[in-house]
Amino acid sequence: MDEKIDDASSSLSNGEEGLAEGPEGDTPMSFWDHIGELRMRLIRAALGVIFGFILCFAFASDLREFLAVPLH
Repeated sequence: MDEKIDDASSSLSNGEEGLAEGPEGDTPMSFWDHIGELRMRLIRAALGVIFGFILCFAFASDLREFLAVPLH
């Protein structure tokens, strides 16, 4: 256990500026790779919102009735 702590503290003091090792197979990404990944995540999120809107729109009258029950 102490060896792991010593290894971690020595790697930080060796000038690696506190960068932790990532999971195996994890490769560093350039700035543009990060931008590309962000773009894909935003597109997926937007598609999810659009799909949810369409689904709710299809059941709008049922949802309106369900939400209006406490008012009656």
